[in-house]
Amino acid sequence: MVRLRRTVVVLTGIVTFITLAGVLTSPPAQAYPAFQKQFELRYLQRGSRLHSVLGEHSRCNVCHIGGSLSRKHRNAYGKALDYYLSRTDCDSLTLAGIQNNPFAARQALDRVRRAMAAVEEWPSVPSDRGSPTFGELIQAGKLPLSPKAVD
Repeated sequence: MVRLRRTVVVLTGIVTFITLAGVLTSPPAQAYPAFQKQFELRYLQRGSRLHSVLGEHSRCNVCHIGGSLSRKHRNAYGKALDYYLSRTDCDSLTLAGIQNNPFAARQALDRVRRAMAAVEEWPSVPSDRGSPTFGELIQAGKLPLSPKAVD
């Protein structure tokens, strides 16, 4: 009986691990999961204005034009984040990256957090220094989303 319980606990742990691995290593068809998750953790707390606009989950068009994931089709916010972040940061935050080099993963996570903080100070219209900053827009729940792709 004890052996059966241990087996069930181990199998439950394995299923949980595989599920987590699938989430962390899913293809970039849903934005870079690590970057998107950090955006949600930072800005989509219950009660925030941005939460009332987006709900509990962000969408691709927070950073990309029309929901496109092409590196070439980023909106102003996505371009500002791209200034600080790289594909290496994303790769470090996949399950394989975390397993291979946990130190690099912690550094990448810190870079993502610092990038989001730094971009808050950027003007939302790069050519107009008098435009509201991304941080001001986020606080007001008005992050400029690109038009959605056809649902």
